[in-house]
Amino acid sequence: MHKFLTTDDFFYKGQSTPGIPMFVDKKDTQHSVLNNFMLHFVFDQGGIESIHTLNGYADALLDYFNWLNTNSLFWDDKPCFTKTGREISNFALYQRWSEKDYRKPNGQPLSPATINLRSSRIQHFYLWAKTIAELIDWLPYMSILKPKPQHHPDAFAHMHSKQYVEGSSLKLKVPKKLPKLLSINECRELLATPMSKTLKGKTRQMLSTGIRNVECRTFPCKYVIDPRQRAKNHLRYAEQIIHELGDEIDPYPIPQMPSKQRKDQGIGNT
Repeated sequence: MHKFLTTDDFFYKGQSTPGIPMFVDKKDTQHSVLNNFMLHFVFDQGGIESIHTLNGYADALLDYFNWLNTNSLFWDDKPCFTKTGREISNFALYQRWSEKDYRKPNGQPLSPATINLRSSRIQHFYLWAKTIAELIDWLPYMSILKPKPQHHPDAFAHMHSKQYVEGSSLKLKVPKKLPKLLSINECRELLATPMSKTLKGKTRQMLSTGIRNVECRTFPCKYVIDPRQRAKNHLRYAEQIIHELGDEIDPYPIPQMPSKQRKDQGIGNT
């Protein structure tokens, strides 16, 4: 199976629809089910506007259907019930293959996050085939409700009702990764590298403040100040206030003891 993109010459019910991924099999015959799904994405899903999203769905479905063809399987093969229970769906077998056997060109396996992303797009296809196209009456995965995590819980979080989202039983657990940081020796080695004063200043700024790369590159010049000149301006402003108020304030006040402490030490008694 192959994928191609439509041009301006492709019309669907009188409307020109270029840039839509379409599929053909080895005999150059259109795959009507997948093509209808992509048209559903373009016309029925108002939130799908990015060509990258369409290509992401198309690549996931292309990889899944090529795997089915290689193993002489079909996407609409319903798992049968036997005396020992229900058979494993082809979709679950594909995800297992992606996790254990699939390797990228560099020899590395797919990350759990990538597998979950591909699986979610294939699940969307099956959900469309069942609820909208009515091509099947089953799903190759089990839907489960999971509580939606609260990113910013407040003091009354225990009084709020929990929100649930529908998920898949095939979703893999994604391990959390620690952020990649430079060690002290790596920072010193970086600062010792020959560079211009501007680049070295920006490097020190990013290492000491944690500012992002794009924020550092677009840092406004008006924020760059001379602290010595700023101290002089503050002193000049204070002298101006003292001059305007005149005798109303004492520019050099003498610190006074609390009244109780003065009585204990016998200060101010006649």
